[in-house]
Amino acid sequence: MWLRKADFITGIMLAALGLAAFALSLKLGWDLSVVQRDGWYTAPGLVPAAAAIVLFLLGSALSFHAFQEGGAWKHEDFSRLKAAIADPASGRSALAALLLMVYVFGLLGRVHFILASFLFLVAFMFLFKATAWWKILSISAIVSTAIGIVFEHLARIPLP
Repeated sequence: MWLRKADFITGIMLAALGLAAFALSLKLGWDLSVVQRDGWYTAPGLVPAAAAIVLFLLGSALSFHAFQEGGAWKHEDFSRLKAAIADPASGRSALAALLLMVYVFGLLGRVHFILASFLFLVAFMFLFKATAWWKILSISAIVSTAIGIVFEHLARIPLP
């Protein structure tokens, strides 16, 4: 039953994400002069809008089926959720998610990609106590530099 309750909340979140992504896809460009000249399928916002609609529909379906199978949340479920949040593993997961958000929204595009990736890897490995500090620094430097070189120079894919 607990999985149905998690499905219910996950479905709501996915549907909301789909709506937000659809709203953002409308800002990508639906220039009517280009669309009329080259066809409706050339609009830059078309594929993200379609993906957003699919995400909304699938999230809604997940919530609907979970609700039908008893996934609606009751008062006692919130106390169980509070206990799960208080678990130390949840705190580390939240911190990992926060690190990822800082990397994506705070560093990428503002700091050189290799430096941003290096800082993220160092912080992440220190958080999870991956190995000795000198190994963390070495691994982070090698991996971030290798990724930068492979994408920018070999694959010719511009990095943020």
